[in-house]
Amino acid sequence: MKGVQMTKNKLGLLAGSVLMVMLGLSQPANAATDQAVTQVQHIGWNKSGNAFQPVNASQLPANEANLIFIRPLDNDGLQTSANIAIDGRFQVSLQPGHYSQITYCSGQHNITVVPTGAKTNNLSTANSHLVDFAPQQDHYIFVDIDDATGQPNLSKLEEADAQKLLSTQKQQTHQISRVVRDCPAVQVQPEPEVKVELDKPINLKVLFEFDKAVVQPVFNQKIEAVAGFMKKYPETTTVIEGHTDSKGPDSYNMKLSQQRAEAVKQQLVTLYGIDAQRLDTVGYGETRPVDTNATDEGRYNNRRVVATVSAKQ
Repeated sequence: MKGVQMTKNKLGLLAGSVLMVMLGLSQPANAATDQAVTQVQHIGWNKSGNAFQPVNASQLPANEANLIFIRPLDNDGLQTSANIAIDGRFQVSLQPGHYSQITYCSGQHNITVVPTGAKTNNLSTANSHLVDFAPQQDHYIFVDIDDATGQPNLSKLEEADAQKLLSTQKQQTHQISRVVRDCPAVQVQPEPEVKVELDKPINLKVLFEFDKAVVQPVFNQKIEAVAGFMKKYPETTTVIEGHTDSKGPDSYNMKLSQQRAEAVKQQLVTLYGIDAQRLDTVGYGETRPVDTNATDEGRYNNRRVVATVSAKQ
């Protein structure tokens, strides 16, 4: 019984220490902390883990997404720990110079950020952001606490910008939720049959990641439909257009859009056996947007490829 009582005491000290940090209270006199380790009497735990190790989001279930919360390294103290909740459920008390990677249900969710200095357990209302998490994708979220006002800032990051920050980050291994979310099943609707007609532009739905010209396999259905039509009607040719969003210099985007068109042409040639002489490519850069360039979603829609099949002249 004595050993059991000692174990309970240690667990109580550990839980109490974590709670005090979250609520912004002082550590007891017999508690020691440094940048990497927290210790209460004889119990210690690491605050930081490994460098960023990505999850293959495309391998997640169809109802889950991968969320990466990133906080820059600065001189903010423990009172600025960012208590992050999704739909009112605590996820992490993120400290400067750390990231937290969470697998969560896809769809629309409210994210709230409350600094520890606010000394409140209510994480469901203040500083709420409605965010839509597309399934089987990575979502990078920047979190910071304003030095002057103490107010939290939250915004989504493009992958390239996030990777630069993550190269200097460590995974936060304490003050995180261990609860596994049970996501509701999703009903997968079959893709409608792709209709290919002469001289009618086809949005191939080949949407590219930022600064990339790699065709992801998930977009092969419409490319395959174009290939099937061209095989059925050998006297046809196809013009493949590449497009970008407005980020980056005009000249660079023009080159990138051409590379994207060439990437789709290569798919038609190598995967489906279409004669390269029947395929022409052109890059339009950022000059022909179909959506706003003011949002992540709009820019994503603008990074596309369009094909137009015509009869040989």
